[in-house]
Amino acid sequence: MKCTLWLSLSLLLTWNSCVKAEISKSRVVLKDNKYTGMVIAINPRVPESNDLIDKIKESWIEASESLFVATKRRAYFREITILVPSTWTGYIESKRAEGETYDAADVIVTNPNPSYGDAPYTVQYGGCRSPGSYIHFTPNYFVNEDMVMNFGKRGKVIVHEWAHYRWGVFDETSESDPFYDDVNGNTLTDVEINEPINSVTQCPKKYPVCCTNSDNQQNCRTGRASCRINKQTGLYDEDCFCYPGHSDGKYDSSLMSYQYLNEITQFCDANSHNRNAPNDQNRLCDLMSVWDVMENSIDFQENKNPPAGSVESLRPIFTIKMAQESQRFVLVLDVSGSMSTVDGDSGESRFDQMQKAANYFVINSVPYGSLVGIVEFDQKSRKDSDLMKVQSSADRDSLANNLPSAVGKGCNTCTCIGCGLQKGIEVLEAGNSNPAGGYLLVMTDGKETSGSTLLIEEIYDEIIEKKIVVQTLFVFTSANQILVDLSIQSGGSWFFAGGDDFLALVDAYNDMSKVTDGDDNKRTFQIFSESVRLESSNNNFGNTIPIDITIGKNTVFTYTWSYGNVAPKVLLTPPSGVCQYTNVNSFALNPCTNVVHTIKNEYKTMRFELGNAEYGTWSSYVELPNGNSQTVTIVVTSQSAGTDVEPILVESTLSSDGSQPLVYAKVTQGLNPVLDARVTAAIAYPDGSTGTPIQLLDRGAAPDIRRNDGIYSRYITGFSSTGRYSVKVNVESSLNSKTLTQMQQSKAVYNRGYVDENGKFVSNPNGRTFLPKDTPFGVTADSMGAFARQASAGAFEHTSTGVGTDTLPPSRILDLNAAQSDFSDYEKGVVLTFTSPGDDFDSGTAFNYDIRYTTDTSDKLLTDFESCTMVKNVIQGNITNPSVAGTVETLVVEPPNVSMKNTKTIRVSYAIKARDEAGNRADVSNIAMIKFYYVPPAFVSQQNNTGLYVGIGILVFVLVVGVGGFLAYWFHRKKKLHKVSKSNKIKDDNAKMEAGTKKQYSKNPHA
Repeated sequence: MKCTLWLSLSLLLTWNSCVKAEISKSRVVLKDNKYTGMVIAINPRVPESNDLIDKIKESWIEASESLFVATKRRAYFREITILVPSTWTGYIESKRAEGETYDAADVIVTNPNPSYGDAPYTVQYGGCRSPGSYIHFTPNYFVNEDMVMNFGKRGKVIVHEWAHYRWGVFDETSESDPFYDDVNGNTLTDVEINEPINSVTQCPKKYPVCCTNSDNQQNCRTGRASCRINKQTGLYDEDCFCYPGHSDGKYDSSLMSYQYLNEITQFCDANSHNRNAPNDQNRLCDLMSVWDVMENSIDFQENKNPPAGSVESLRPIFTIKMAQESQRFVLVLDVSGSMSTVDGDSGESRFDQMQKAANYFVINSVPYGSLVGIVEFDQKSRKDSDLMKVQSSADRDSLANNLPSAVGKGCNTCTCIGCGLQKGIEVLEAGNSNPAGGYLLVMTDGKETSGSTLLIEEIYDEIIEKKIVVQTLFVFTSANQILVDLSIQSGGSWFFAGGDDFLALVDAYNDMSKVTDGDDNKRTFQIFSESVRLESSNNNFGNTIPIDITIGKNTVFTYTWSYGNVAPKVLLTPPSGVCQYTNVNSFALNPCTNVVHTIKNEYKTMRFELGNAEYGTWSSYVELPNGNSQTVTIVVTSQSAGTDVEPILVESTLSSDGSQPLVYAKVTQGLNPVLDARVTAAIAYPDGSTGTPIQLLDRGAAPDIRRNDGIYSRYITGFSSTGRYSVKVNVESSLNSKTLTQMQQSKAVYNRGYVDENGKFVSNPNGRTFLPKDTPFGVTADSMGAFARQASAGAFEHTSTGVGTDTLPPSRILDLNAAQSDFSDYEKGVVLTFTSPGDDFDSGTAFNYDIRYTTDTSDKLLTDFESCTMVKNVIQGNITNPSVAGTVETLVVEPPNVSMKNTKTIRVSYAIKARDEAGNRADVSNIAMIKFYYVPPAFVSQQNNTGLYVGIGILVFVLVVGVGGFLAYWFHRKKKLHKVSKSNKIKDDNAKMEAGTKKQYSKNPHA
């Protein structure tokens, strides 16, 4: 048996090995043009509705026909399972689920995400060609006919989202960059300037649209824009709304731009693709068209599923199934002789830790209402417990009492894992029960012995055919590749715990037992865990644990120790501090009396069950009871505060980018993304030790594909040795929110209105925006107060021989943007902004940047980067001194050097490769294209001319007013002097008459 793709879609991590990968859990297969295995799951919180079921069926019948047209007769939906909640009484006679679960469904139907409302969207973790995680629809989307006005025919909306989910393509419109200055000529003529200024981000480029700032859309003519221009960017402002027109049959694409238009039925291909538009499809898919990506997918590559001839019916066959009422788990535990090995300082054997972890599983992890059985194996297998329903604490205790009590007595070197699996199947099938969807939770420390009476490969196919899920927890071993394969192929996962790493066992069991029916109120969340080695010289440790407002129900503090039958002293203080919970009353000033702790010495475990825990920060203090050295662990779990509260959730998984492992963590409150959280991943090495945690980022830099969407990620680097590694994600609130922009997931385009074939504007009576413009996207972590969550991401195996040598390049830059620094002065160059990569992918600091540009077609940067012109002169910044990984880098580089005389504008495309000190070079970044102006464009000239005219006008006004004023003043003054002179003359004449002398008149100072 060898590593293969799980049902074609799971991203299998291969570093000469297989690793857990759950970005997509889809079981959908396309064969003979027919999609089968698709699951649409309805959340338990959705009220029972026959009308909803009917509308879902109608929508997918329509979608099948639309998909057949859009794929040029190469695919349609054939078999679809609709999974209804187990609480829907009208479907009791329906078939029970056979492995289908809500959390692994292709499509979920649940309440609205506050950041999207009823808009359909697809969660995508990875980049181009990576399958999505799931498609989200709301019940209201199917039953409310307004949604057809808002998004178009449901069948085409489904095809739009299916393209995201199945083929890993992206939207060709853009809410963040709705306009651009096209290097090959613009399509929107500005009504003020009467020149083409911008183009709309869409595909195809020339699909007719009109754009306006005005509420009076009746004046909106296709091909024209009456909008305000941002003088800094040269683009229309954010209040400019565009409305598609009608192409009179000239265009039939694209479904990734305007799926709501009746004439749109196809995807853009190489001929119609708009390579210059600043959308996610171009940014993440190297300028490839949607159709080109599809043709290279697992569905159509190498001419798989060629166009079908005649098809009898495109109508899907629907099967309604009820979700399993109870999850079924069978513990399959290795008790062979090697389990008595002691690996570390704790003094505990592998069996001791397995027994303690299995006890934790049945006492704390497994959800109420579940069925649990127990099997042990060495050279043979034995049933320790039939399936028992967990309905009370007594049931949990009864199961714990049936756990294996000692290492097997048969053969110390015999390990018949196949025997254990077979016995587990028998437990699931007891009473003629259907085992489909049941879980076999295998814990083992070695590979099966060649002389085993039943090998894994002999029972492998039976497990797959019976749709049983295998989850495997390996303890201190790199053996059993076939068991890794079986875990993945059956739809399960595998985990690893290095030497003496008890917490890795607990983390794995918490992950394996999580609720799969979509009811978050039944989930148990791991809030905190830590393992500390205490010595006589260092005999205590303390922690603070936040219990946030979204949780608190059924809160449990669990402590374990490694030696002897005396529990450590514990002092647990609630936020109010009114009393302290303790197992030693003399240890507390004011012991609480309302909670009783329980101690099980045989499992070296102590639990404080707090019920509805007080909100706020709790303090835990642990002290050795005597001088004996101990390894003490603390694990804190809790549940949702109530059915009306959306808890903070963390979903984590491993994936790969080529040969490099990476870890994802999606942080949400309910469905709403949580932004600016502090997310770290702790990597446990093969020997059980743990390195420095790495911080996961949500900055839109590889491997993250979108800034601030609530999905955090990081490459895993710095391997110390070959072997198996486990990964655990820790999430905490951040008290320093820095979120500036948010990015939605891939979603259906909203129809704000359009111009029909008669040139008449048709408005959407529901408004120009689906949600109010001030609707916040997500919630910031600091607004949630102090919180913490933990989740296991799984395990991977590193077998590269390059440990200790630098073979890892910087990561590819995904968010390069270019803009002219000053339209009025081309010598001020071009501003390049991007997020800096590291020395090893996204860790450390790169050595330098190799920036190239071309005035030819942008393809040249992708196909022949080295032949493009290198940027050598930097006006601002330093290409030889990059910033540390994750920093927003801003460089101002020299203007493009062209030899053409009298050139007014040129098209120029930029790309970057980062390099490390060892000479490893990153892949070519995304392409950033601009139109570069050597002569100020019309809108700048208009601005400048307007300023000049205004200035001249003011000057003329000043001159006119000034000269006029002066002349008025002069005439007024002259008139006044004349009056004074006349008066004086009369006086002088009288004086002259009196004095009789002419000389005295002539000396009058007013004369």
